[in-house]
Amino acid sequence: DGEVLWEENGIPVTNWSGLLFAPIVLPNLDEHILVCWGDSITSSNQIIGQRLNLNGERLWGEGVEVFTGISGNALNKQILSRGNGDLAIVWLDTRFGASGNFPFLQICRNVENGPEFLLERQGIPLLPPEVTRGGGRVQAVISSDDAIIVAWEDRRRDQPRSIYAQKINWEGELLWAEGGVRCADMDYRQGRPQLCSDGNGGAIIAY
Repeated sequence: DGEVLWEENGIPVTNWSGLLFAPIVLPNLDEHILVCWGDSITSSNQIIGQRLNLNGERLWGEGVEVFTGISGNALNKQILSRGNGDLAIVWLDTRFGASGNFPFLQICRNVENGPEFLLERQGIPLLPPEVTRGGGRVQAVISSDDAIIVAWEDRRRDQPRSIYAQKINWEGELLWAEGGVRCADMDYRQGRPQLCSDGNGGAIIAY
């Protein structure tokens, strides 16, 4: 009915100063709310998370790091909630320098005092650094068989810009071909992927 349930002008999820941008809000089945945003407090963009209860009270202090970039930024983040407290965070990372931006993944458990990381602390790449020029514009979805499907613009050498995809389980195991699978064999550039579950363990990808 449009009734304001928290403060009239909203509540701050943190009192940190600096450039805070691109917030994402995820509900959880345990009646808590997760808010994640980009933060440039350090020289590399960070992904910061905050957990709120239904009264809007902050449970993770001023926020906790979900990811801090290594020699580069965490860009174009996508965050998926499994509904049971497990989260998948996907982003573009520039740690490989001239090789380009690469899609990375971190899986964590949304627990009382902060995220419990289930993969390597700084995430895992979804394609090997030998694939020069990397990718861009990453998108992600949870499949009907409870896995993570990620699609991205791929700029690897010797082919037009294409859309590639990878499927990953919640233990971080890559389920499709190393380096991902090319979604369409075309001679012209493809970009801006959008995807949804196909209801049969795969995804429908538009671009």
